[in-house]
Amino acid sequence: MQTMRKKKKSFFSRLFAGNVLMPARKKLQVADAHTEICLEKWVGERKYTSPDSTLEDVAKDIGISSLQLAYYFRTVIGQSFQTWRKRLRIRDAQVLIAQNPEKSIASIGYSVGIMDKSNFRRQFLEETGMTPMEYRKEILGITE
Repeated sequence: MQTMRKKKKSFFSRLFAGNVLMPARKKLQVADAHTEICLEKWVGERKYTSPDSTLEDVAKDIGISSLQLAYYFRTVIGQSFQTWRKRLRIRDAQVLIAQNPEKSIASIGYSVGIMDKSNFRRQFLEETGMTPMEYRKEILGITE
C-alpha cells in the first residue's frame, strides 16, 4: 500500500494565500495615510508652485523615498506626479484668474510655477479645453 502524502504547499502559495500578506497590506495602508497627510501639508504650503520641484524633491521634503512616493501616485492617486502637479497648478490658475481679472496671464502662470507663457497656455488648454484668455472672458461674461 502506498501511503498518501499530504502535498506541502509551496512558499509562494503560502505567501499569496491572503492572510500572510495582511501585515504587509496594513503597513502599506499606514504608509499611504502618512503620505497623504504629508502631501496635503505640502499642497497647503503651495510648494507645488516651485517651478523646478521634482518627485525626488517632494519625497525628500516629506520624508519618504522617491520609490514610495512614485508607488503612491501610481496606485492610490492613479496618475503620475507630473500630471497631478500640473492639475494642481491649473486649478490654482483658474482661481487666480477669477479673483484677479486685471492680472496678466503670464504673471498668473509664473505664480503657479509655470515660467513659460506658451507652456502655461498649452497646459491650461489641455486641462480645461480653453485658453487662459478664453477662460477669463467666460468668467467675466465677455462675449465677442
